[in-house]
Amino acid sequence: HPTSALVLAVLLGLLYTNLGITLAIFMGWPPSFCIATLSFGIYLPVRLLSPLWIGRRAAPELPSAIYSAQADERDAAELRSAGQTEELTSR
Repeated sequence: HPTSALVLAVLLGLLYTNLGITLAIFMGWPPSFCIATLSFGIYLPVRLLSPLWIGRRAAPELPSAIYSAQADERDAAELRSAGQTEELTSR
């Protein structure tokens, strides 16, 4: 749902900005620090706990090198089983 994601991003941006400026006024810290701290303070727990809310754990991504190595092994096994050893040695 791209529209709802954009609306949420704009609303969160406005909220973080207004709260960050307000905190900066009362605490004497730079507004950019307050805004970034608020944003990160909300992002981190949401990111870490979202797999629990979804009801499943996020699967770790494998590097593309592993996929290509697995594909090379499958290709080599297919060539061996077909008896085409010349192509296997030319790789």
